Amino acid sequence: MRTAALAALACGSAPAEVPFEAFREDCRILKHAIDALDPGQPVSLNLVLGATTQEAGRFPAEWSGGRPLTRWIFLSREPHAPSAELHVRCDFNDAQQVFMLSRILEGRVSAILPDWSVMKFTRWNAAHLGSLKRMLRPGGTLFLPVETWGHVQLGINEDGTPDPEDFPPVTGEAAADAPRFARSIHRAMEYAQRKEDAARAPRLLPSVLLVPRAWAGLDEPTRAGALAAWKAGWHIPALERRMREKAKFSSVSLVRFTPVFLKGRPEAGDGIEYLACRSYNGS
Repeated sequence: MRTAALAALACGSAPAEVPFEAFREDCRILKHAIDALDPGQPVSLNLVLGATTQEAGRFPAEWSGGRPLTRWIFLSREPHAPSAELHVRCDFNDAQQVFMLSRILEGRVSAILPDWSVMKFTRWNAAHLGSLKRMLRPGGTLFLPVETWGHVQLGINEDGTPDPEDFPPVTGEAAADAPRFARSIHRAMEYAQRKEDAARAPRLLPSVLLVPRAWAGLDEPTRAGALAAWKAGWHIPALERRMREKAKFSSVSLVRFTPVFLKGRPEAGDGIEYLACRSYNGS
């Protein structure tokens, strides 16, 4: 039964980029460390995706009376430096590795957060997200950045099909151009998602933002207005539905904050928009 489940989870995944022996050894050490935690002194375990032990200084843990109140688990496909910090070398795009890790962390993690600029590398389908959800304890939260894409792709038609045709000239008026571009982005992204949904193991998170070629000539206020209108009108509601219906999270809500490990980064601005995806009833 377990073998069949692993085979099903692996469908549609890219080949693993982490040696299996290294992954298995890190899992063994992690399990031993977690099992050794004092049950009389509960510790909040936070899993960070895309960071190594070399970066542990950015992730302060809370302590009280010489005992940790929080611990970070660092997960990255890059090698970790030898460290007492909890860590696993794991390719989070490999559904089999994420599934195996979820058996160790099942019901133990308080929060899962991606490090800065990690989401552009994700190729997650429902199996990946189901494994992440399994790691969460009741009420635990996966913080999913709303902006999941890694780069912008120019060249889509006004009807939304991603072909390299010119978009009609812009008016230069942000109030008129922003909603028009928002609708065009929506049509392009919806078209791309329909094609993705036809795949055997469709990815649930867009990794590319499709925009008209004329996007290159827009000023920043118009771009910002178009993105804000598209996210509020189409992207966020669609992502919320997918996380509830496909990934089976108990609740999904929009939040904005700056994680402690990103404070001081100019890219974080006045906060980052996340979908707080919570699990109350396990897998």
